[in-house]
Amino acid sequence: MLDKTLIGKSFPALVVDVDKWQLKFFAKAVGEENPIYFDEEAAIAEGYRSILAPPTYGVTLGCAVPDPFARAKAVGLDASKILHTAQSFEYFEPICGGDKITLVATITKVFEKRKGAFKFMVEETVATNQLDQLTTRFRQTVVERT
Repeated sequence: MLDKTLIGKSFPALVVDVDKWQLKFFAKAVGEENPIYFDEEAAIAEGYRSILAPPTYGVTLGCAVPDPFARAKAVGLDASKILHTAQSFEYFEPICGGDKITLVATITKVFEKRKGAFKFMVEETVATNQLDQLTTRFRQTVVERT
C-alpha cells in the first residue's frame, strides 16, 4: 500500500552498459546532426571519452528492465490505474558510449489529493557512471486513481 512510510525507500540498483550503436540510433531519432553523436574521433576531439549521448538518452536506460511496472507494483500500486504525470531532468557529467551506468531509484514523496481518490508517488533516480560521477538525476511523478 502506498503511504508515507515508503518515503526514502530505494530500489535495487540497475546497471546498464551504454552501447555506441544505440546512441547513434537515438541521436538520429531525435534529429541530432552534430558529429559528436555519431563519430568517435569527433567526440574525442571535443574532449569526450567516446560518442556522446543526447541529453534525454539517459531516461531510456531505466527502461532496460524486464517489467517497467515492477517498482510501482512493489509499493502496492495497481499498474492498470497509474498515470505518469510529471518528469524532470538534471544533467551533470556526460554519458558516453562504452559507459557503465548505475541507476538507483528512491521514493522521495508520497501524497494524496481529493480525499485519497488520487495517490501520488514521486521517485528520484540517480545515474552514475563507472567513474562514480553523477551523470543525471531524473524525477518522475505517477498517480494512481483509487
